[in-house]
Amino acid sequence: MPVPNRGGVYVQSIQEVLTPPGDYPADTVAGYLDAGHPMLDVMELTQDVVRHAFQVPGGSSVLTDGEYAWRLDLAQYVRRYAPELPEAFLSRALDPAGVPALPQDRLIALSDRIAADLGFRAS
Repeated sequence: MPVPNRGGVYVQSIQEVLTPPGDYPADTVAGYLDAGHPMLDVMELTQDVVRHAFQVPGGSSVLTDGEYAWRLDLAQYVRRYAPELPEAFLSRALDPAGVPALPQDRLIALSDRIAADLGFRAS
């Protein structure tokens, strides 16, 4: 989940972090995830891979808070299953200040880094 993740992008299955469920307020954490800065938009419809309970338009799209990056559909997994999440991320997500504002140059740099980490070539 951290942005500096070369070689480790999407290597952990959602199934690996479902048991036991995380001990956190799922709606609050999901709200934080929903409020992330969009980094990469993907036009598709993702399906819940656990129990086929939901679909998310653009689910593979990527958001960030400047420190962590995640897929758009993670918020729905958090609401439904409360998967285990890193403690450092939960501390950020539960901070009442919410997702920090980021300057445009930082957002552009993060977008470039995330695209490269996912194997997209620069134009």
